[in-house]
Amino acid sequence: MDMKILSGIVFFLLCSPILLVFFFMIKKSRTTNEKEHAINKSVLDVIPIAYYDTSVDAYKMKNGEYMDFFKINTKDIYSLSENERILYDLTFTKLYRTYPDDLKFITLNFPTNTRKQQEYWKHKIELTTNPFLKKQQEEKLFQLEWLQRNSTKREFYLCYYAADKDALKKASSDILAIMGTGRDGLLEILSPTKKHSILFKIANKCSQIFTTETR
Repeated sequence: MDMKILSGIVFFLLCSPILLVFFFMIKKSRTTNEKEHAINKSVLDVIPIAYYDTSVDAYKMKNGEYMDFFKINTKDIYSLSENERILYDLTFTKLYRTYPDDLKFITLNFPTNTRKQQEYWKHKIELTTNPFLKKQQEEKLFQLEWLQRNSTKREFYLCYYAADKDALKKASSDILAIMGTGRDGLLEILSPTKKHSILFKIANKCSQIFTTETR
């Protein structure tokens, strides 16, 4: 009887590592399958935007809300006078205090787009017969090409949300009334093309995006 018990114990000890390895292999396989199933989602499943509503020039979200952007016209605070800096600060302070809904500030780096200037100088080079003048034009073109390859510009955007179309129109009107547009205003109204490029840039941080429109 003792020999049978001893043999059983020895057999159990010998088989235990094999059983443990088998158990962990099953567990790892199940976990991997669960992760793959969880990750296997399309872009449309992840992004909360449903579509772009052209009737209000804003994005309709999957939860029924609306989202839109304004571009912020930045200023060099070091070149502003004391009164201009105070006014600049008070404008944002008023926005924070009077606007009740959610706001989001977005910062993105876009490549410097010099394509139009390059096309202009290429055309000038083709028409120029003066060797000295052509050399100057080629240097100008080289500078523009270098800027596009190596330089970026930082842009800032104000993103706001609303529960429905009427609330979106009111929110847009309120924000523009506080911040202002035009030469002395702090905001610019963006075109649909520019808005789409902003969203694409957010979703593709390493991509280089050039648009023919700046706003």
